[in-house]
Amino acid sequence: MNLSSDKPRSVGYYMNVLSALSKEVKIAKIQMRLICLKMQGCKLDDGYGLSRYQQEKIFVDIVMEYLNVPEWKVQKFL
Repeated sequence: MNLSSDKPRSVGYYMNVLSALSKEVKIAKIQMRLICLKMQGCKLDDGYGLSRYQQEKIFVDIVMEYLNVPEWKVQKFL
């Protein structure tokens, strides 16, 4: 069983995803900042405590909390 594709990503990866999403959805600077703070608070960069799937789920939940976008639109960029 190959688990290499399930390796956790860095916070920088999710920031790039957020940047790509901002090209399709209008995101205010304060929303971007709140999402970043929430990612830090959720320890999204914990490579040993979270799998990639868990990271993605947390990221999608955070983005949906601050932006009025459907889950599929966020998943499209992951």
